[in-house]
Amino acid sequence: MDTTEVHNEGENGENGQQDGTPTVLDDVPMANLASFAIFKLFTEWENEGYVVPELRVAHSTQPGSGTEGGSVDGSPQSKPHKAQPIRSELPNNWESIHPSTLLCMMRPGLQYRELGTVGDSPNVLQRMGVTVDDVQYESSGRSKKIARRNVAVSVLDELFGTNFVMEQQCQD
Repeated sequence: MDTTEVHNEGENGENGQQDGTPTVLDDVPMANLASFAIFKLFTEWENEGYVVPELRVAHSTQPGSGTEGGSVDGSPQSKPHKAQPIRSELPNNWESIHPSTLLCMMRPGLQYRELGTVGDSPNVLQRMGVTVDDVQYESSGRSKKIARRNVAVSVLDELFGTNFVMEQQCQD
């Protein structure tokens, strides 16, 4: 689709040209601009706490892709969402992987929960929790990052027999 417009206003130069030559406007990727505007709007709504529906591509936008993304008659079909595989064996280099990353590899899609704080300033401990295989785990640490690491360590040590060590709860 060509969005180039040619204007030739004539001899009076109403289009800004004194000699009446045609003016060529640049191509504007309107589909990309509209897509970006919707993305920004939905992101802003999510930041304000609104639930935004998941966007799906109704048809393939790649030229020459055949009927992929649609049925044989050309009507769009949504593909079923594949569940990420749950691993039962640790990777060979598991000792060199951060516990939180390793847990996300073993059980994709986990959601960590903030459970508040414990203690008085300056000895405040952050508490984090996660549910893995319908079992709830909790741990704490000096920061949210350490609390998340500690809860991942407790899950990995129990479910997969790793030997990670929890970081200290507080400095004495």
